[in-house]
Amino acid sequence: MDPGELWKMISNSLRRVSQKKLKDRTYRRRHKYSIWIVVKLHLLGLLRGDSPRILYGRILGTKGFRRHYGLPNRLISLSQYKKRLKTPLFARALREVLEYTAARALRRLGESENSVLMADLTTLRSNPRKDPKAAWGFDSKGLLYGYK
Repeated sequence: MDPGELWKMISNSLRRVSQKKLKDRTYRRRHKYSIWIVVKLHLLGLLRGDSPRILYGRILGTKGFRRHYGLPNRLISLSQYKKRLKTPLFARALREVLEYTAARALRRLGESENSVLMADLTTLRSNPRKDPKAAWGFDSKGLLYGYK
């Protein structure tokens, strides 16, 4: 799946989740910009590998960037965006979108063996002869074969 296809799937999921949550009082708009715009900007930054400052620089400096990624003409300011990232409402909205997207992705994969690995930034060392799915990489202690 290429990044464009992934972004399209994430945008559709975000739109559907926000429409489902219209009647939920938790997500009612208390600010000028809804929490769903903040979630969309955050996911776009993660997908592109951009920090908030670099993402805003691209939004303001690149012609056609907003249209390409389906962003509104008027956006929340960078300082307000950073403040809203720290709220519990943002974490809840992000979780809703990710759960919906993950469920759709797993359904799309169909009947196949899938595994989900949750990690807390702990390196998991593995044996190169016994684990073909692991890979070589670096952690804070040096070279490792396993998972990060």
